[in-house]
Amino acid sequence: GHSLLATRLVSTIRRELSLEIAIKDIFINPTISDLGIHLSSQSAASNTLPVIIAQEKSDRIPLSFSQERLWFIDQLQGSEAYHIFGKLLLKGAVNISILETALKTIIDRHEVLRTVIYSEEGVGYQNVITSDNWKLETNVLKSDQNIDEELSSYAQIPFDLANDYMVRARIYDLGADEYILAIVFHHISSDGWSESVFVREFVELYSAIQEDRGANLPELSLQYTDYALWQRAYLEGEILESQLAYWKDNLTGVTPLALPTDFTRPSIQNTEGYSVDFNLDKRLSDSIAKRCQEEGVTLFMFLLSAFKVLLSKYSGQDDICVGTPIANRTQSEVEGMIGFFVNTLALRTDVSNDLSFKEILNNVKQTTLSGYDNQLVPFEKVVDSVVGTRDMSISPLFQVLFVLQNIPENSEIELDGLTVSDYKHKEVTAQFDLTLTVDEKDSGIALNMGYRTTLFSETTIERMLGHYQELLQNIVENTNQEIGTISMLTQQEEGELFEVFNNTDIGYPKDQSIVDLIVAQSKKTPKAVALVYEGEKLTYKELNDQSNQLARYIQKKGVQTEDLVGICIDRSLEMVIGIVAILKAGGAYVPVDPTYPKERIQYILEDSKVSLVLSNSNSISALEIVEGLSIVQLDKDWESIRKESTRKLKQGPLPEHLAYVIYTSGSTGKPKGVLLTHLNVVRLFFNDGNLFDFNKKDVWTMFHSFCFDFSVWELYGALFYGGRLVIVPDVVTKDSNAYKNLLIEEGVTILNQTPGSFYSLQEEFLSNETDTQIRYVVFGGEALNPSYLERWKHRYPSCKLINMYGITETTVHVTYKEITEKEVLDTKSTIGAAIPTLNIYIVDDSLQLLPIGVIGELCVSGAGLARGYLNREELTQERFISNPFDNDPESRLYKTGDLGRWLPNGDIEFVGRKDSQVKIRGYRIELGEI
Repeated sequence: GHSLLATRLVSTIRRELSLEIAIKDIFINPTISDLGIHLSSQSAASNTLPVIIAQEKSDRIPLSFSQERLWFIDQLQGSEAYHIFGKLLLKGAVNISILETALKTIIDRHEVLRTVIYSEEGVGYQNVITSDNWKLETNVLKSDQNIDEELSSYAQIPFDLANDYMVRARIYDLGADEYILAIVFHHISSDGWSESVFVREFVELYSAIQEDRGANLPELSLQYTDYALWQRAYLEGEILESQLAYWKDNLTGVTPLALPTDFTRPSIQNTEGYSVDFNLDKRLSDSIAKRCQEEGVTLFMFLLSAFKVLLSKYSGQDDICVGTPIANRTQSEVEGMIGFFVNTLALRTDVSNDLSFKEILNNVKQTTLSGYDNQLVPFEKVVDSVVGTRDMSISPLFQVLFVLQNIPENSEIELDGLTVSDYKHKEVTAQFDLTLTVDEKDSGIALNMGYRTTLFSETTIERMLGHYQELLQNIVENTNQEIGTISMLTQQEEGELFEVFNNTDIGYPKDQSIVDLIVAQSKKTPKAVALVYEGEKLTYKELNDQSNQLARYIQKKGVQTEDLVGICIDRSLEMVIGIVAILKAGGAYVPVDPTYPKERIQYILEDSKVSLVLSNSNSISALEIVEGLSIVQLDKDWESIRKESTRKLKQGPLPEHLAYVIYTSGSTGKPKGVLLTHLNVVRLFFNDGNLFDFNKKDVWTMFHSFCFDFSVWELYGALFYGGRLVIVPDVVTKDSNAYKNLLIEEGVTILNQTPGSFYSLQEEFLSNETDTQIRYVVFGGEALNPSYLERWKHRYPSCKLINMYGITETTVHVTYKEITEKEVLDTKSTIGAAIPTLNIYIVDDSLQLLPIGVIGELCVSGAGLARGYLNREELTQERFISNPFDNDPESRLYKTGDLGRWLPNGDIEFVGRKDSQVKIRGYRIELGEI
């Protein structure tokens, strides 16, 4: 029993120090002699502090700094997360009376356990009471009671710090000579080291009473109140200021750790928690120990460094601050005392991707040793000094704790017919977002991750521990590799990302152009109405004939294959005729909205170097700012145009030819032209993975400006399938009520909207419970909040709601997600998975694939990728890169600059922009451009 107690005592010391300074390491690992020297010098420095002696007590004994912080927390929000819960399984003949006497004697010996806290004018102070009223509770477990549930409930009963003893105990009679002794301390009176003191005294007292002898325990010359008074008197002035200056220099500017969470962070921290166990196998554990010897570091330093790499990869941050507890018993006088001595160190490290693990390991080593040199400053003092504004939703300075401990396996204490062992029971509270506890055992390294259940799911924590193991396996193989190149994906996850989430490699017509499909449709349904605008109509035959005439006319103006032709015209039938004609002539259209600011119009026309522009008398004034343009006015010049033949042109564009150039704002602050081909558009609608059932009965609207790529979906979605396209007047696009009336009058069935526009439109529909023929609402252009669609889905259950994340550079749409009755209850912007012909990868800054749940940059490959940017070769090479995930040397990958993460079901949650760019009503805006 005594040898076990010694082991438990050493184990607790190791856990609280969090630094591998146990005797085992000092003798076995000669490479950490520098640590021994460091600790010796540290011990010498601590000896400069005055010896703690019994202090003269007043009626108002102040709290220690640590107690004061916990008391404030208790007053503010309760302190159930700061309960220290011990569970012992007792087998044999238990003498309840002796048990109670032993526990009560400990409480009598250590005043801190019978200290209550009063306050006067907002200042807390200690008051010591007698142990007379303390009692051991007894509970006979009934058949319908669950012991684990009972223990959890007992552990969470709040302490009244002004009236309760700081420790309570209850013994549960399980029957058949089995008992569980549950002991709950409030952290304000105890810490991990104190647990060993408590166990040692309990075993000795129980044995002594049972054997009717005096207990072999040292007299206590000091009590915790002496320490509190000493701390207040001596941890001031030069010592405090010197160490406080260190923490200010090292922690100023530290940012909260932005880990991706499963649930929205509450505005005030919730302490509900749970934990997950995970074991590293013996082989990996031994490899880590070997690496520690080779690198001259402790196990604590090595595992903490790897943990910081994990946190960096999960958060995307390179400035990582993690907390760790320290025993803080630098004075030998307090070694045998129960009390709240433990301090917390905030260890901050630069974890940049270009650093090797060895460099990070060395940084962590130096930071740890320096932190121990300055451990005397109470953590609450550091917080007050460094943190300017407190956020009730997160812990100050760090949100993640790292603890290393060493608890013997299968340990038992024998007490004359009574066997005492630990009872395994998971905690249900959490002080921090995450707490990783590492336990070094003979069988290998055991991990336990505690977490807030209000932030994370159990499966997420299990995945995180698996990634930690994968990182460790890759690190021990080579500590010199840059951390940006170290993968944390398991082989199973990598296979899932490639083969399940990206199973979109299917066929599509590679021999068809946009023109081929429109011409084919005009032959199928020549008399069907193709276009409608303010009462005017145009059939498919009329559209085909008139676009043929205009195509011949502009060819005579010099338009050849892949020439860029501007089109600056207001909404009209002529707008569509002009677009189709440019394509038939072999050119690529460059849309210019006549309502754009003059500077943007001038920039687009000059950057694209168009010489010919289609316009009309209403819009031509917008072109006056650019000289030397050849302008065709489709209204005034139509008499000349109509003289051209309506027959099919002999030579049409090929699928790989350029179709259009749409200008969009970019990260440089200047608009940039994106080069898209016919094939980019054709495969969007026609592939073997049919997502929609569009047909010739459908009625579409062209709501968006033809300068916005959503118009590509609206325009060709209608014309390819033989549907009717209603061109929405500009004034109607700004009036939700007028637009609603237009949709009803025209019997629109396919509605395409940015979420912001639709939110207003649906209010018009729902306010009057208007009937509608709309069977699809397709969202794109900006993030969608599904919860805003709940009323629409309830009112129009047969209407399919489809969220399609998209980018101009990958041809309008990238993903597909149907928003069902279940999804409308969610607030996450879920964009689904890649549409057929495209693949999506979520990567970090080093292009390493990221697993489920981790936020990274969305990258797209496949047949939808644009050629690149017009006149921006350098930017094209930067954003359209060689695809590292494809063996085809021609395959490219587009870096979107958007952030997202995989969800377990294969969907993607859209998070936002990586840079400062924003989207407003679907338009990408660079804030610096405004």
